[in-house]
Amino acid sequence: NLDLSRNAQGNTRGSAGVVNLNGGTLSVGRVGTATANSQAGPPSGGVAPTAAFNFNGGTLLANTALTNNPGAFFQGNAAAPAIPIVATVRAGGALIDDGGFAITIAEPLLHDATLGGTADGGLTKKGSGTNTLTAISTYTGNTIVGAGTLALSGSGSINNSATLIISNTAIVDVTARVNGTLVLASGQTLQTATSGAITG
Repeated sequence: NLDLSRNAQGNTRGSAGVVNLNGGTLSVGRVGTATANSQAGPPSGGVAPTAAFNFNGGTLLANTALTNNPGAFFQGNAAAPAIPIVATVRAGGALIDDGGFAITIAEPLLHDATLGGTADGGLTKKGSGTNTLTAISTYTGNTIVGAGTLALSGSGSINNSATLIISNTAIVDVTARVNGTLVLASGQTLQTATSGAITG
């Protein structure tokens, strides 16, 4: 498991845990922040720890089943003190391989503000399992579902993504979204291979 806040200066007040995934493969059971012994920020004093994960071309690979790792595959601590993971998609893009498991990305995948109006690298979903997005993501590059299932649940959204590309036998599943539908945003396009499908 990769614990961003605990790996940063002992999880002290004001510490900053940062991962820059610029290439290669990072194989983990889950990515999170501390859920115990955290140094709280206000109102008890000081600055709370922070966590950032920058996707820029490397692959984040799930190496174990979610049942062996309580909580979401990619999620910061939501309890007090809350330590979310700020997940930024840079020019190289977010490449996430579920490893054949069912994983959840519970943090929004955010457009890199330093790129301005230039599109970031988007999201490429790899692996034969299911990758579920539960937050409203703002990345602007393409969403490529290369295999398995990309699911949107709750308020999960990829409306800023320029193009949704569903390859081969891959599936985009929106049945668990708030309204169970997928509505393309203005200017957004959809491409499917012969057997690619959307369920919902």
